[in-house]
Amino acid sequence: MSFLRRLLATLAGFFRPAVSQSAAQQQIAQTPLSRYLFSKNHFSKAKNCVKAAAFLPPADRKLSVQDISNLSSTEIWEIGTRVGVANGRRLKARGDFLAGVAFMNGLRVEVDEPPLGHRNITGWSEAESEAEKESSDLLKATELADASTLSIVP
Repeated sequence: MSFLRRLLATLAGFFRPAVSQSAAQQQIAQTPLSRYLFSKNHFSKAKNCVKAAAFLPPADRKLSVQDISNLSSTEIWEIGTRVGVANGRRLKARGDFLAGVAFMNGLRVEVDEPPLGHRNITGWSEAESEAEKESSDLLKATELADASTLSIVP
């Protein structure tokens, strides 16, 4: 049954009327974001992909990401390393994607500074049924993961 709901939700997205976007909205949608990965369970080096588990929202429903606009690769890795040190974890990889992918899946990208460039992805399902919430979250997390480019710590 959950498969049918996910399928219907996906198909419904194809038939929604096109929404006119302003130039500013289009620019925001092109903002590159990075999800820092601290668990080997969140990516596959062999398949060169980020797994959906990396994008499942935590209990507070705020998924932490970094705006990487105008940052060099070295700066992006330095920020991720600092985040890991602050939380007692070692950075292993990151998944880069465009903010527009979140928007296309009904999610929001909200500024949450400091630190500079920190963002939260919000707008996750608030369904009453835990099963429906998990199914919706997994579908959105899978879309984010599929749109991400994996980079392993150099």
